[in-house]
Amino acid sequence: MMVKQMKQILSCCITCIFLSSLAGAQGATQRTRPHVETLSADALEGRLTGTTGAHEAADYIIEQLRSIGAESLPGQEDYRLPFEFTAGVSDGGSSLEITNGASWQTAEAVQGLSFSDSAVVQGEVVFAGYGLVVPEAQEFSYDSYATLDVEGKIVLILRYFPEDVDQDQRGILARYSGLRYKAMAARQRGATAVVVTTGPRSPNAGQTVPMTFDTAIAGSGIVAASVNGAVADAIFEHVPNQTLDSLQADFDTGNPHIAGFAIDGLELTLDVTVTRETLTGNNVVGYLPPFSSQVALEAKPYVMYGAHYDHLGYGMQGNSLAPQNEHGAIHNGADDNASGVAAVLAAGAWLAEQQLGRGIILAFWSGEELGLL
Repeated sequence: MMVKQMKQILSCCITCIFLSSLAGAQGATQRTRPHVETLSADALEGRLTGTTGAHEAADYIIEQLRSIGAESLPGQEDYRLPFEFTAGVSDGGSSLEITNGASWQTAEAVQGLSFSDSAVVQGEVVFAGYGLVVPEAQEFSYDSYATLDVEGKIVLILRYFPEDVDQDQRGILARYSGLRYKAMAARQRGATAVVVTTGPRSPNAGQTVPMTFDTAIAGSGIVAASVNGAVADAIFEHVPNQTLDSLQADFDTGNPHIAGFAIDGLELTLDVTVTRETLTGNNVVGYLPPFSSQVALEAKPYVMYGAHYDHLGYGMQGNSLAPQNEHGAIHNGADDNASGVAAVLAAGAWLAEQQLGRGIILAFWSGEELGLL
């Protein structure tokens, strides 16, 4: 009889706990669902940073912060903290000329890289293989410039990294094969420009590098462009007894002792124009002060709750995970990250009703989907 009573009591307790949890979950849903529905509505058009939809999302968040009594951050006059970013980039008309030789002016033949400075550069040419620099702290070192003097020169490099190395080396080399990283390595060694070609043994052989999205406001401090296979072949006609194909085959072994070389008697004029569209985005920050001025005077560290509120707009920036047939449709972003914003707003509403022992910051960031965080 006692065992039966205990089972009944235990069953009742479990039921109460379950119902309590369910009620708590339902309460949380009631507190957060309106925020998620508002922020992920079609009217906000995916909240892409810098767009009207993102500005309207910021307005909504500020309205919610005001409703719970949150103030602007100490020292700030507004909840909005604006920042500038590059919203788009295009080639404004780039060209390459071999001194006393051929020249190319079409985007099919020569195209600026998205991070390039806009300038005209003339100089001698050094071929630096893949243009890779791997720090010695890695399992092996690789420095395409170890035996080269590129001071004041135009550096010609291959896109990607050696094709025929083992899987472990591929993983390491891939980390340092980004074109911006390669360009910075050349600049640090005194090069005035970088010309990139996709070798005949590589994916996308002979094609110029697409003008990919780059959120940096400023350039990289160096002129950089890519050229197609025909331009590269014309350049390597100035290298006796060698072709780009045979040279790439040597570099593809991954042997760090295979060195590049100056191309004697060759001088190039590279003219790159990159056009950047700059827009303004806004982070939104609210502040819940501690319950007394004495606590504030103790200068305890703030506690921050945060979430990014931007999303992908219509998914045209290249980082959409939607199926191909959904590109160009509104990316509502309920779970990325309207739900996170809703959670922070709900937490803020609860905290605003407490006697806080320290200041609370409620931060909502934009630009996360652009890689700015």
